[in-house]
Amino acid sequence: MSTEAEREKRLGVEGRSARAGSSPPGVLIVDDSGYTRRRLRRFIVAEGWTQVLEAADGDAALALYSEHQPSLVLIDQIMRGKEGVETGRLLLEKDPDARLVMLTVVSDPELHARALKAGFLHVLRKTDWDALRNVLVEERSTGSS
Repeated sequence: MSTEAEREKRLGVEGRSARAGSSPPGVLIVDDSGYTRRRLRRFIVAEGWTQVLEAADGDAALALYSEHQPSLVLIDQIMRGKEGVETGRLLLEKDPDARLVMLTVVSDPELHARALKAGFLHVLRKTDWDALRNVLVEERSTGSS
């Protein structure tokens, strides 16, 4: 197993679609469900994004963000280890300009308010594909991908 493959396995990274090049990855998906990450990846790639990273937990997300500084981070709330809001706060401490979106199945208004107060740009239901598409289109229009 190569050093890069070992590192990706340790961080919980799956199938980056673009590895080389000087441009930063467009999107980092943070979700402990491999199924959800694969489904989001397919959707994001279908929307024209070519560079996507995946992390299975908050710690892997922090490491990947530090290394690659993606344009947009999609974070699940309910994960093993660090929950989504905590992961977002830590990312924003490292980079106050980080662009975070929470994707969740939790419909608790208090959680949504907590995420927005922590610095998330949006809180979306995981099944709201139209809203996610709008966020991706908005991000692409700012010149990121």
